[in-house]
Amino acid sequence: MVTSTYVYYNYYRLQVTKRAGQYGSDKYVAIGQLEYYGVPEYDPEAHGTDVVVKSEANVPNTDWLEVYYDAKNYTSGVVQDETTNNRDAEMNATFDNSEIKAFSFSGAYTSNVTTSDHGLGTGDVVYTISYWFKRTAQASNYDYLCLLGNGGVAKSSILMWINNDYLYLDHWGASQRWDKQIELNKWYHVTAGHKGGYTPSLENDFIYINGKKIGARISAQTASAFTFAGSKLTLGSSHHTTTEFLNGKIANFRLFNRALSSDEVWQLYAYQKEYFGHGDLSLTLKAGRLGIGTSDPGAVLDVNGVISFTENSFDIYYAPEAEWPASAGYPNWYAGQDIGNQFMWRTLGVSGGENFLYHVPRNGILMVNVSMIHRLLQFRAGGNTTHAVYWCLRKSTDNGATWNPITSRIIGHRWVNSTGWYQEWHPVAIPYTGRVNKGDQVALFVQNEYTTSGSTYYGNFQVYNCRMSGVLI
Repeated sequence: MVTSTYVYYNYYRLQVTKRAGQYGSDKYVAIGQLEYYGVPEYDPEAHGTDVVVKSEANVPNTDWLEVYYDAKNYTSGVVQDETTNNRDAEMNATFDNSEIKAFSFSGAYTSNVTTSDHGLGTGDVVYTISYWFKRTAQASNYDYLCLLGNGGVAKSSILMWINNDYLYLDHWGASQRWDKQIELNKWYHVTAGHKGGYTPSLENDFIYINGKKIGARISAQTASAFTFAGSKLTLGSSHHTTTEFLNGKIANFRLFNRALSSDEVWQLYAYQKEYFGHGDLSLTLKAGRLGIGTSDPGAVLDVNGVISFTENSFDIYYAPEAEWPASAGYPNWYAGQDIGNQFMWRTLGVSGGENFLYHVPRNGILMVNVSMIHRLLQFRAGGNTTHAVYWCLRKSTDNGATWNPITSRIIGHRWVNSTGWYQEWHPVAIPYTGRVNKGDQVALFVQNEYTTSGSTYYGNFQVYNCRMSGVLI
């Protein structure tokens, strides 16, 4: 038996060297059947592939670029700006000249790539940053990928950092995060930016990971005007403090002076997805099997990556307790049995919360889920009192002029008491699936109802861990 995989032969011969018998029929040797087994040499002209469609990625647009640094073009000295703006950067990192070329940061605040002029200007700047990065180890509590601006003043900087393995886009006290933890030694393509207006905002701020817009999470922060200030740009560490830095690599970095579209973001990702090991750009039909992003399909449909039926998702999150109405002390005094519908998103927004409102960008099927814990709190009156708090989702088709309920308005809790407070926490869940059209708005409403036989009354309730998330397909 020939078992070697390193030695190749052109001819094989079977040779008989001995017979067991000497007389009669034993004088002869007869071979009835001879079979050879093995793996044939690969023939590229006959490998069984029926159709291969190869897509050539478009070279990304260079218009509106303020800064573009790319390690694949680096040789030595300063980091050359690939735009005509010539905003070269000081090289304080290590150049990784391996197969995937990158700027390598050692996990020290002195290890960075920095320039004194990013070119964005000041005020409510509109921008997009896009880059490939890999984190190799946790470096500090806040691992800085990039910082633009002075730092230290609320709503005045642009930075992206990792905390507890979560990636954040932050304007200093105005942040949103990707709700999936970053893995070590894995390349990610990140595109993030600001369209103008108040921040933080799921409408005005955005994050794309590997070409796909993510449903970011915003914690309890007050949205206000973006007042960007400072001209410095640093990759791999902070230039505001000495305790934030990155242990990892950044292969390239682009800064645009406008908000890119989803198609432009995908173009940036697809341009180098093969280079960074994110599959190929081929479609292969082979032996009745269709491969997308793979040249060797192993199933009837073999997809390298994720099949996405939507690019529109959202996740609005508010964790701390929030009294309603959002005013100091007790809420306003009301007469009658029904104070009317109140926007949950409006009241929490006033008190430093988030806008529980979704603007529908296109026609489709919207799937939404709202979850929270609430409790009726501190409602007293002279005489018997009935207090109820109800929630529902409502939709507006006329830019917020009128709102119609799309879920039951009796989702909530009711309490009758004349002597004390009712402080038990109750879970609330509100699912909804239905057709929506471009321009519609869907918002979370709360309704506070009560009756009283006395003349003195006041009420309050609290909300914890409120979340409104969904997808549009």
